[in-house]
Amino acid sequence: MRKIIIFIVFQINFIVFHHIPVLADSLLCSYEKIAQIPLRNVGGYIIGEIQINGYFVSVIIDTGSEGSLISRQGAEMLHLTIDPSQQTILMGSKGERKLVQNILVDNMRIGTYDFDNLSIPMGNLPEYPRIKPAIIGLIGGDILSNFDLEFSLQSQKLTLWNVTNHSILCMVPPFWRFKGNDTDLKQNGYRIFTQVKVDHFPLKALIDSGARSKIIAESTVKKMGIHPDMLATYPGGLASAIGSKDIIYHWYQFHSFEMGGLTEFKPILTVSPLYDDADMLIGSDWFAAYEIWISYKRGKLYFIRNSYK
Repeated sequence: MRKIIIFIVFQINFIVFHHIPVLADSLLCSYEKIAQIPLRNVGGYIIGEIQINGYFVSVIIDTGSEGSLISRQGAEMLHLTIDPSQQTILMGSKGERKLVQNILVDNMRIGTYDFDNLSIPMGNLPEYPRIKPAIIGLIGGDILSNFDLEFSLQSQKLTLWNVTNHSILCMVPPFWRFKGNDTDLKQNGYRIFTQVKVDHFPLKALIDSGARSKIIAESTVKKMGIHPDMLATYPGGLASAIGSKDIIYHWYQFHSFEMGGLTEFKPILTVSPLYDDADMLIGSDWFAAYEIWISYKRGKLYFIRNSYK
């Protein structure tokens, strides 16, 4: 089973969405559903369906990526042209950097919400499923962070919300029948992090819907007393990522994983090299088990088990 680890670092000329209107109004408390798109889990890839220049395409929804990306094949298929004024530095999972061209997108429509006149980097994606409509890239934090995100892989929907919450008396979503769990988020650029514990060790975790599993850094488990020779006896495989050679990973059973007041016992986590400031990634296997609400504005991650929603 192959894993995907994607990081994008911006930039020579940073993408700024000046054309995005300010959605929040003057009210202390308000919420509005902005858009909703079909969402599915295909082999551990969280995939949404959007439109680019009027064509329906599939994209990986990647909260762990600083920015969005369109593959070279996708750019050719959609007849997109090079942006002569912007380039981007992509960083692979081994920390290597590569300068790439940006391409021009006249219109990107997510549900009924439009982004116009975008400049998006063009790069190679790792191996991904061959589905229809074809996967042509990924949508990262540069776009996703403009909204509250409601992930429901069980209902196969991604909903984008605008939430204004300027008072502790505000009643704003998520509205679930049962009380869920929540954890604080810290935003660095367009990526979001939280604190977790693995076997009672406090770790910094990246919320990464683009990763195909919960992945813990090889260097971190070594600090926890798990020697590489011990890991070598466990099953695993090879992972691919943008601009990188394959990476060896292993599956290892830990005693516990804790996040937001919820403890999972005997979790099997992927152990792999991570060249990032995170100790681990919270990937799509976790997203599949919960109804999830990410609020960039409020700095909160809310989640509830699918069976309790």
